Amino acid sequence: MIHYTVAPGTADVTLNLFIPDASSSVGAGLTGLVYNSSGLACYYVRPLAAAAALSLATQTVTGAHSDGGFVEVSSANMPGVYRLDLSDAVCAVNAASVLIMLKGAANMVPVLIQINLDALVSTRASQTSLAVIDDFLDTEVAAILEDTGTTLPAQIAALNNLSTAQVNAEVDTALADARLDELLAADSDIDGAAPPVVGSVFHELLTKTAASFTYDQATDSLEAIRDKETDIETDTAEIGAAGAGLTALATQASVNIIDDFLDTEIAAILADTNELQVDWVNGGRLDLLVDAIKAKTDALPADPADDSDIDAQLAIIAGYLDTEVAAIKAKTDNLPAAPAATGDIPTAAANADALLDRSNAIEAGLTPRQALQLAVAALAAKLSGAATTTVTIRNAVADTKNRITATVDANGNRSAITYDLT
Repeated sequence: MIHYTVAPGTADVTLNLFIPDASSSVGAGLTGLVYNSSGLACYYVRPLAAAAALSLATQTVTGAHSDGGFVEVSSANMPGVYRLDLSDAVCAVNAASVLIMLKGAANMVPVLIQINLDALVSTRASQTSLAVIDDFLDTEVAAILEDTGTTLPAQIAALNNLSTAQVNAEVDTALADARLDELLAADSDIDGAAPPVVGSVFHELLTKTAASFTYDQATDSLEAIRDKETDIETDTAEIGAAGAGLTALATQASVNIIDDFLDTEIAAILADTNELQVDWVNGGRLDLLVDAIKAKTDALPADPADDSDIDAQLAIIAGYLDTEVAAIKAKTDNLPAAPAATGDIPTAAANADALLDRSNAIEAGLTPRQALQLAVAALAAKLSGAATTTVTIRNAVADTKNRITATVDANGNRSAITYDLT
């Protein structure tokens, strides 16, 4: 997750973010995305609010801020880094944070961005306020120089033999205290700031300036003091740069929110790291998985066989199996299609039926069963039509059909025979 911190209500926020490539095993960045890439979408959610879409739009790397602007920074030099311009609604006031998700494109790892809307972030003073302070300082420095030029040279000459601490005290009194009331009064009119804030800064400036004076009887005192104007202007510029946007003190409620947030985040981090320590310890879950994988890989040969050797061995095995399967099939083809229900070994009756129904066992085209049916009919069944040209012989015992029908002449010679072997 990417973290940012901005002041609530900040306008035209632009972020730089990294999008990993899901297909990469080394964490490489995903390149080539544009604002309208298929599936690419951006949503944000503020506390106690529904998720809202941030419509992506075309942008250039150095272009002016444009809500939803999205562009790749450099596929060659920074692969996976993109610029995203937020709408003002994302970082609006009255929320402690906002969560943004960028997702949906092919091979893209979803990106989460958390922005803390922190009231402690300094708000810089406007250019108008700085101009007012600069004009005020010019006036005050001129007044200080005027006063020191007419009243301090003699005092400084008299103080030349005093200690540094004594000189500092005297100059501090002459410079700082003489103007402090005017500085405090003027400060109250600048941007409505509380007088002690800027006044204290100016008092420190004057004290610092006074402490940096050196005194030399051979040097014109007035000229030496006038040379300090450059030092005063330099210190003033430093104050303008560092204190132009005087930081607003956090309320106790803000401090409590930050403290609670840090407690939650630190607790979550500790929970994750503690779990990893337990998993990686000797005998832990991850350690056992690694040991199991190692046990299998240890069994692999140090120098595996060449692919061609493996193919040759497989061909030999396949040929052997074909031969063996063919031999087994030749034997199983003679087994009954449906063995007796009592088991895989046929019963005596089943064996008898298999023998009697075997084709060509006695005479071509006849099974033993059929041959016996004809023989029994011819020897022991009823016969009719003996005095005619058509003789019929019934099936023995059952007497339900004509088993043999023969066409004969006057001498009983058979010229045609029909069998019913069903």
